Amino acid sequence: MLLRSYPMRSTEQGMSAHFCAYLSRAVSLLLIFLFIHSTAAQAQVVTVVNPNGGNTAADGLRIEVNANGTFRVYRKGKQENIDSRFVGIRAKLATKSDIIPSYSLVTPVTITYCDVSPLMGTGTAADPYKVYLQGSASYTTDEYYPTSILTIITYVANQNYYTLDYVMYNNDSYTTPRLYLAESLNMQDPYPSGSLSGNSTLGVGFANPYASPNIVGFYRQDGTNATPGSYSHTFHAVNVFNSFTARYESEMESISNGVNDYILPKYTASAVDPVRARGTGVDIYMENKSASMMYQAVGTRVGVAYSDDLNPTHIDIGTMASLATGTEQIDVSFANATFEGAEGNTGSTTAAQIFLKVNSVEATLKVPLYVKMELVPDPSEQWPAQVGTDIKFVGGFMIPAGTYTQGQTIPINNIQVIGNNKLEYSRKFTVKMLVPACVTAKQLLTISGQTECTYTIKDDEPRDITLSGNDLLEGKTGEMVRVTLPPAVLATEATPVTLTVTGGTATAGKDFEFTATHTIVKDSNGINIPFAAVLDSILEAKESIQLKATATVMGELKTSDLTFYIQDSTRRDTFLTRVRLVKPDSTLLKEPFDGKLTVKLPDSVRTDLPITVNITRGATSTATAGADYTLPLTATIPAGKDSVDLPFKILDDDIIEGKEHLYLSLSATDGVPGTVYSGWKDTIHIIDADLPMTSPVVLHISTPTADEGSAADPQIWATLPSGLTTEIPIQVDFAVGHSSTVPAASYTYINTVTIPANSDISNKVNIHIPSNKVFDDGGDLILLGSSAAPGILVKDSLKLTITDKTDPTKRVLTISADSAQIYEGNKTPLAISFPAGYTSAKDLEITLAADATSEAAEINDFDKLTTIKLTKLQETEKTADLLSTLTDQVLEKDEQVVIKGTITGYTVVNTTVKILDITRRIAANTKLSFTVPAAPMPEGTDQTIGYALPTGVTTEIPISIDLSGAKGKAIPGTDYDLPSPLT
Repeated sequence: MLLRSYPMRSTEQGMSAHFCAYLSRAVSLLLIFLFIHSTAAQAQVVTVVNPNGGNTAADGLRIEVNANGTFRVYRKGKQENIDSRFVGIRAKLATKSDIIPSYSLVTPVTITYCDVSPLMGTGTAADPYKVYLQGSASYTTDEYYPTSILTIITYVANQNYYTLDYVMYNNDSYTTPRLYLAESLNMQDPYPSGSLSGNSTLGVGFANPYASPNIVGFYRQDGTNATPGSYSHTFHAVNVFNSFTARYESEMESISNGVNDYILPKYTASAVDPVRARGTGVDIYMENKSASMMYQAVGTRVGVAYSDDLNPTHIDIGTMASLATGTEQIDVSFANATFEGAEGNTGSTTAAQIFLKVNSVEATLKVPLYVKMELVPDPSEQWPAQVGTDIKFVGGFMIPAGTYTQGQTIPINNIQVIGNNKLEYSRKFTVKMLVPACVTAKQLLTISGQTECTYTIKDDEPRDITLSGNDLLEGKTGEMVRVTLPPAVLATEATPVTLTVTGGTATAGKDFEFTATHTIVKDSNGINIPFAAVLDSILEAKESIQLKATATVMGELKTSDLTFYIQDSTRRDTFLTRVRLVKPDSTLLKEPFDGKLTVKLPDSVRTDLPITVNITRGATSTATAGADYTLPLTATIPAGKDSVDLPFKILDDDIIEGKEHLYLSLSATDGVPGTVYSGWKDTIHIIDADLPMTSPVVLHISTPTADEGSAADPQIWATLPSGLTTEIPIQVDFAVGHSSTVPAASYTYINTVTIPANSDISNKVNIHIPSNKVFDDGGDLILLGSSAAPGILVKDSLKLTITDKTDPTKRVLTISADSAQIYEGNKTPLAISFPAGYTSAKDLEITLAADATSEAAEINDFDKLTTIKLTKLQETEKTADLLSTLTDQVLEKDEQVVIKGTITGYTVVNTTVKILDITRRIAANTKLSFTVPAAPMPEGTDQTIGYALPTGVTTEIPISIDLSGAKGKAIPGTDYDLPSPLT
């Protein structure tokens, strides 16, 4: 919070003495307000300072200037003025005469504005935004005293304040101009959406330092019917304010005479003052216009600031030396009636090369002066420059501050030429300087002499054309030549182009095709012209084309030449650069043969160049040059042809050779670098006249018979028929015939023999017959001869009889049972076996029977015996359940069965098995029942006692009964006699 040296309540004392005057002034102000409001409502915004600002805390202020010189300020999306009373700041002028007091202007007069400049500058600190307001005021009727007033609004983007320079100019002297500024308070008002009265009525005024302040204004915090927040709005002086008021709106222009010094009342509103509309008024003494300054301007500057701070401080807005005071009138004209300059390239903007000329003998400008300009249309101009396309135009130029002398030139920068890369005709525009006609008082800037000039924008793009293109490839689509303007240069109008053939080895229409006339369209750098090389199937060297392009570029005839080539497409196709052999039918290539082979290009392909072909015999070939055939090693396909014939002979001989193979590979060249001919590989099969054979190969064996274990092995071999030889190995294969009767295991042999090259007899191989322990393996071995080689005839066979020599003492077969004794009703397997290590080559079947020495009876005691088998090459073999015993209810003794076997050529050893009686081993079957005499038995009589086995049980053996253990009262031997034992 600011400290105030003079409490505000004390300033209200004495107001009753002036109440009537105050009331009169209030009525007058009301009438003025109604007039101004009506005028402001019709004001039109013509210039906006910082157009994109005023919306947020970060983008600073936006100032909208009306055609009548009033302006609104926007900050953070809200307005800092109040339109209902007066738009923005109202400036008034008064003077104090140093010579004649009556010449002093007691009641300040309003400065009226009639011309507002466009926005100038870029908003940077070095080049701030500026708007010039041209106006005037008159305080006497004397011709010297009408005064031109120039107000300059200056703003740097994103700052929270702007400055107002007031420049007063007339021919008066010995006076001190005074500037009175007044503005109604309206901090951060949402007008026009709904103005809040508290934004005006709640301000707390202050001036600091109070006695001679350089900052005057208001601040406020939140309050009723006010935009929330803390805000301030202040005026800032370069030096000091002479007088001020920061209280009620009705007081901001209340000037009273204090000892011939017309001042504002120096009031500031406190937080407890009545709730009324607030307003700020300040009074600034300008510098005294002494006699030496009669023809000079005087000026001052005020800063207007806004913040969210309750304790704003003074802003440095410059020194007194930076003010307009001392500025002299300057007269200028255009230095010439015409100017010209290059347009530049795309992306560049350069100032038009236009200069003003100083007509004044000498003039000093302390601040930049605004020169109003406008473009003058010229209907007769064929190529007028267009704003936005050719130039950027701002309707004002600021003559920089400085001292100027007569004849000095000043470059302007408000007209920028837009560069491009188009070909265009030169364009023109006419610009005119003028002073606002609405200002009748003397002005600092005057214009005489050349007030208009015409500027020519010279097209600086070169107009040459370039014909370019790469070599063509036959048959390739989409190939082009290009006619191009200089790099980055674009045509402004359609530009016809004509192509003509001026020479070369290629023929138009036959080797290539194109269309002669084309057009470079507007806004393009050139044109691609289709140019096609005709596809053919001819192997040829590259062919040249000499081509000329002709075009009229912006009225100038331009040409360009190009030599390029057609590259042969045929030779680039690996399928079309193959050479191959064309052979006779393969059945004709038989000893002997006298014919030809043909080396040929692919179908439909021919050559314009001789092609040398090399024929190479493969290292793996079986046919030998000179011995088996004759063939040239080189050949040439002549120009204009597609093939060449080569003589080829196959030589006859009397040797079995089989089919011989000649592997040939081809390579070729026509001398054109980079061309690779691929030769097909081919094979010629030479058929042997001596194959297939008409007489078969003869087979041989050294002996027709052989014994097992013989020390000398029989041998077998093969021979060619009489008179035949071979140059190829002939392999004869032996296979055992189906009629062979000897087992394969009884012999071994090598089953192939080979008649080597340059021979008629094969190697001999043995048939080995080892001794063994296998009976019955003698018989005939039949070997069948054959050959897998094509054309080799083998029809013969061989027979070898083999005699079995196995030890005859081992021809014994032994029968055995798994169990030596079994119970009635059970079964046991029987086995038949050779001596250890011996087998038979045949399946043996041995007939079984019960030997006569057997106790058991076949059919009654066991099932009938049949046969037992011994599979070939098995040493022993068991047959399950072969002996099956029978059950009965007969008590008998254990009986033996003797099993014998018979088979021709072998001795069979018997086996014995005991059959155990199961009937007598069951207790119930051996329980006897007794039959006693009927009682009483008379003495002296013979009685019969009966004994019986259980029902169904009989016996084959006697049963002895012992009665000696009888007991009772009767005494054996005295009373009775019992036989013992009984049977």
